[in-house]
Formats: sequence, structure tokens, C-alpha cells
Amino acid sequence: MIVRWTRQAIRDRASIFDYLVAKNPMAALSIDHSFEQAAIQLGQFSHSG
Repeated sequence: MIVRWTRQAIRDRASIFDYLVAKNPMAALSIDHSFEQAAIQLGQFSHSG
């Protein structure tokens, strides 16, 4: 399965990152990595979401 991010999802992800990076850069990187890993997992195991 190919996971495609909607424009809104991309904007939301960027907004979350921008908010967190000012307060805690490591947390921002961590949550962004978690989003990416979740999308990869969903693509590999489409019934897990």
C-alpha cells in the first residue's frame, strides 16, 4: 500500500514540528520521526491502522 500525505496532513505535521522545535528540538525530531515510521508501518501493514 502506498501512503500519501494530504496537503492538510503535511501542513499539520509542519505546524507540530515548528511548535515543538522552539520548545524542545529533540522532541520535535522524535515526533516527526514517529510520524514517518507510522506512515511506513501503515504502508507495510495496511490493516494495522
